Amino acid sequence: TFLQTYNTGSRADRTKLVTIYTQQGEILNVPIVVATRAIGTKTDLTNLAKKYKNNVAGEYYALTANIDAGNLNLTNYFGGSWKNANPWYATFDGQGYAIQNVKFTNGLFPNIATTGVVTNLGLINGQKAVNGGGLISNECAGEISNCFVQGSIDTGDNNGASQGGLVNLAYANATIENNVVIPTYTNG
Repeated sequence: TFLQTYNTGSRADRTKLVTIYTQQGEILNVPIVVATRAIGTKTDLTNLAKKYKNNVAGEYYALTANIDAGNLNLTNYFGGSWKNANPWYATFDGQGYAIQNVKFTNGLFPNIATTGVVTNLGLINGQKAVNGGGLISNECAGEISNCFVQGSIDTGDNNGASQGGLVNLAYANATIENNVVIPTYTNG
């Protein structure tokens, strides 16, 4: 079998076509996605969180394994509070893997821009502290799809801010589809 790859050049999601020549003489063109960054460990996740403000449209981050974050507190990363949050412009593809035991204030991705995508991600035992927001995002103008989310949301003294399960505020142009959310609401 002979492999040849080439960039399709037309898709921002890093799709490449792989041409496979089989022993039977068949030619198969198979699309694959090449990640800009692979996220497979707690350290990778922490480094992504620290560099969150530098994400760029067209970048593609792929989760390559389940990550137990061991109650990692990302409150001061991933943009901090939603008022100061840098938008998420890139794609984060969980590839069916899950991030477990992580804490944050305004969602794992506080502000998802129109080009931003969070897809195929499991978030288990996510713990969102007081303030407005949801477990994946506070505000979304982009896409959240095929995600499974289970976690707790502290609805304590939040100064009147609303609380969402998956996302707090989805704009009209946002795509929110095929998600499962199992929130537990606590008060303080």
